[in-house]
Amino acid sequence: MTLKLALATLVIALATSTAALATEPSHTAPKQLTYEPSKVQLSGTIVYEQFYGPPNFGEDPRTDAMVNVIEIKLDQPIDIIPSGPTPLIVHHCVNPGACTDALSNSDSRQGVTRVGLIDWPTTLALDKRAGRHVLLTGSLFEKQDALQFNQILMVVTSVKETPSPAASGAPA
Repeated sequence: MTLKLALATLVIALATSTAALATEPSHTAPKQLTYEPSKVQLSGTIVYEQFYGPPNFGEDPRTDAMVNVIEIKLDQPIDIIPSGPTPLIVHHCVNPGACTDALSNSDSRQGVTRVGLIDWPTTLALDKRAGRHVLLTGSLFEKQDALQFNQILMVVTSVKETPSPAASGAPA
């Protein structure tokens, strides 16, 4: 009789643990993307973030300008894997004389949740889409000068407004 009781207990324990595993949310690994020239898509909400700017970039807040930077707050974190160093693309620099790295896009980044946005040389009116959920297409690159406030930036080539995952009931 004790063997039957032990076997019944084991079956119940296995059934309970299997049910618990089935109801736990699945945690997917971050999407892995590469730097330019690869085209990538990012999904999230366009937001503004304030940073201390010139002349001292936060060392003396009394005299530093406040700079509004447009970003995408991603629905899910991303990892960025370099595909090898790429030549510096000077047109990404706000101040080309300040860009000193001969090579860029050589650092891996994990768990990126915000990406700075650039819609130059085209104008996609990203600033008019603040607070809206979007799907952006473009290419990623690393910060190249002090006037770029995010470590990772995207040159946006297209934008499509989409429903927010929260509004559609899908997991964020």
